[in-house]
Amino acid sequence: DFALVMSSANPEVGDAFKIKTDKPEAIELPAITTLTNGMPMLNQRVGANSPLAKTADPNLTVYANRRGITNQWHFYTFTNAPPETTNQSGTTPGDPAPDDDDDNQPSFGRHVAFITFMSPNLSTPRHREADIDLYVSRDSNLTNLEPAVLDAAFHSTGRGGTEYITFDDAKVGKDEVFYIGVKSEDQMAAEFGLVGLSTDNANGFMDDGNLLMMPMPAIIPDGSAANPGGVSVFGIYTGMPYDTVRKVTATSIIHHEEVGDLWGQLSHGRDGVVLNNHTLAELVTGKPYPTDFVFIYDDDLLNPMPTTIPTDGPGSLNDFKWQPAMGVWQLDMVDSALSFTGLVEHLNVNVDAIPDLSLIGDRGIDVHLDPDESKDFLVGVPFNATNMIVQLTEMTGPVDVYIRKDQEPDIDKKEYDKSTVDAAILPGPDGKIGTVDDIVEWDGSPPRGELHYGLNDSPPLSEGRWFV
Repeated sequence: DFALVMSSANPEVGDAFKIKTDKPEAIELPAITTLTNGMPMLNQRVGANSPLAKTADPNLTVYANRRGITNQWHFYTFTNAPPETTNQSGTTPGDPAPDDDDDNQPSFGRHVAFITFMSPNLSTPRHREADIDLYVSRDSNLTNLEPAVLDAAFHSTGRGGTEYITFDDAKVGKDEVFYIGVKSEDQMAAEFGLVGLSTDNANGFMDDGNLLMMPMPAIIPDGSAANPGGVSVFGIYTGMPYDTVRKVTATSIIHHEEVGDLWGQLSHGRDGVVLNNHTLAELVTGKPYPTDFVFIYDDDLLNPMPTTIPTDGPGSLNDFKWQPAMGVWQLDMVDSALSFTGLVEHLNVNVDAIPDLSLIGDRGIDVHLDPDESKDFLVGVPFNATNMIVQLTEMTGPVDVYIRKDQEPDIDKKEYDKSTVDAAILPGPDGKIGTVDDIVEWDGSPPRGELHYGLNDSPPLSEGRWFV
């Protein structure tokens, strides 16, 4: 609200000013798009980030340019409830929409996730993908770029284009509305895909090892070599940041009239493997052409699972080994030949992970072992290390600790480099055994102890991957 006062120094001129009232220009706000459960939105776009240097706003707890400008943002809403219908065929407002394919629709539940993916730059790329950030809030003022709401919002702000945010406490109802903002942090415009997923399956697509990909079943659109059709399904490993992949297997159940039309890639982070590369069906004399397939993939040459097959490639499931397990796992199934259709009925990705003590650091990790149970840990030893100390504290019972390089210790075959079961009395500084200066190695007894491994052990400590 303001007032404008004007005066003229010439009292003889009665119309010295001509006042014209114009309506202020409307502020153009970013468009808000509605997400549907389990339906990825492709070819979404956000504008480039400003090249201005980051400046701190002393009145806010967030950086002033976190808000950016409107063309850096694309906003969405997601209602965690089935769609409603109008009065038709005896239904009443508020009833779930009738659908003959209702069994194929994702169920709404307390487990909700939002994922961005496939995010190339729209100009000459500096990196493999654009840098976009994901913000989610239950406050609609996120779409107004309110600083306090941005500060309190759930956010995923990695340096790439695959971001995700998960919830396990969502309510099912039309009042449970999520507001999603995708922002470009790259100085080039970005294109991306976004999907919202909601399920009532507690052991569904969010798990710490056994990922049941969503949405399922996934219909594979028919396509051609010039214009392929494809579908993407997702799973999220929700373990700990220090979980490292030890082995990955995948089970794919596909119904398709011509499975040789399909090309399917499983990707995680910057790694990917082609599971089926136009795999041809095996014909059996006297039986109809097969349309139902179960593929169990395992690329472990040393310990393969029974009834498994290797992936077609390029790539291998072994490419995921020793990479961080946490994050989004994605399958893209593409049909590049006309005339035949089908769907992915089921995809299970089993991620066997091992904690990396190098990432945990000196804060340690709590471990519970039942009788006759064992647990393995990974330690990355740098090239200049001279000693490795495995320390256990607050023990409630005796344990055996084993150390081995490159492979997990095999207790039954006694294949390890050092263990507390071989604890011995070593000569003290005087070089004699049986004196008060003897050095007694720790034998795994509580309440605490340390197992040392150094350059004088056999083999000596060296750079590489060690297992405890």
